[in-house]
Amino acid sequence: MVLYPLTDAEIPNGHSSATIPAWQAVEKKQKQPARDWWLIAQPDHAALAGDLAANLNSPLFPQLDQHVIRAIALHDAGWARFDGGERDTGHDLEIVLRDPQLDAQGRPLSFLEMTPEDFLRAWADSIIQAERAAPIGGVMVSQHFCRLAANRLQSRIDNPQDTHRLKQFLRGEAKRQEHLLEHGPRPLRPGVAVRGLRRVRGRCAGAQRVPDRHRHPASPERGHDRKRESYSPPGR
Repeated sequence: MVLYPLTDAEIPNGHSSATIPAWQAVEKKQKQPARDWWLIAQPDHAALAGDLAANLNSPLFPQLDQHVIRAIALHDAGWARFDGGERDTGHDLEIVLRDPQLDAQGRPLSFLEMTPEDFLRAWADSIIQAERAAPIGGVMVSQHFCRLAANRLQSRIDNPQDTHRLKQFLRGEAKRQEHLLEHGPRPLRPGVAVRGLRRVRGRCAGAQRVPDRHRHPASPERGHDRKRESYSPPGR
């Protein structure tokens, strides 16, 4: 769930007096104390991103084709199991917002506070849905989450079990991206594909070099790891 805290000092009006980096602004907003929040389901956030991409008109950006726009609209579709909000995921008549998960104080949990076991499930389901829409969609959304996984590993905040999950996710997605870039029905230009494969392999190798040093002790098993020793396209 994406949180928008409502406070007496800040009435949402779309204006701000200061400019800060985008991700810093997101983290600050997700952690801000409040008594009330607007709750935005991740699939709805993704659908809005797709709407914005479809209407993007700037000489600074190339025109996006429908496969890319669809992938953007589905990039967080896998969060529907946690958030609901299934607009533009093929279940338009089943839109529902699920009750948010809460912490011990009754505060709704942001997507930044989900466990690796849960957010990796959401990421994997999002990638599968984007890939079913178009192979290039699977590549794009997979690369998006691989960047997030690599950043998470660099933070070294997870226990050994969750660190293993993240590394396993990166290995599996490297295989997926390589398969789609080499065998997808809409192959990229050769030079682009080669550079893409180098980035995939580089990220995977880099992830394996992250030392297993952690700030927290290992926690009990919370679920079963998903094995991804080989790649099998969805629905085939």
